[in-house]
Amino acid sequence: MKETVILPTLTKDLFWLLWRIEDHGVTHIALESTGVYLKSVFNILEEIFDITLANAQ
Repeated sequence: MKETVILPTLTKDLFWLLWRIEDHGVTHIALESTGVYLKSVFNILEEIFDITLANAQ
């Protein structure tokens, strides 16, 4: 099942994302970013998940 959710980037919303992903049994995450806007997302998720951060180049 595919689910799409649009969230604000407030800390409370990022923690909701963390809990939601964890509830689905996810252990590894790949993120693509070339900008600094991803730092807050990465910082919250890195405590729980094995994350690969990729540059689109």
